Amino acid sequence: MTTHELKTGPEWFEAVRQGLTTAELRKDDRGGFTAGDVLQLNEWAPGKGYTGRKLRVIVTHVAVGETWPAPAGYALLSFSIEREPCAHDLTPSVDGKLHCLKCPAVLDNWEE
Repeated sequence: MTTHELKTGPEWFEAVRQGLTTAELRKDDRGGFTAGDVLQLNEWAPGKGYTGRKLRVIVTHVAVGETWPAPAGYALLSFSIEREPCAHDLTPSVDGKLHCLKCPAVLDNWEE
């Protein structure tokens, strides 16, 4: 696993942060992206530079020109956002399971 530090424009950064996009076409000039790599997205605003906002995403799939019609030297990176571990605010539900109010976690077995 490799961590890649990448500049990301404000509009793109916000789309990733909100979960509106989960893929990006990037120039593959770093010796090859692979599934499992971490992309450290650093928001960079033209005329201002780095804003200090950062996101970490995990590469889940890489498509390059041989497997996908990308321009030569580019890779299509699919990814998921790396979330902070949740402390789970669990509440019982009518389905007999505990559901976290902060994340999608569901526990099947629990005792009162």
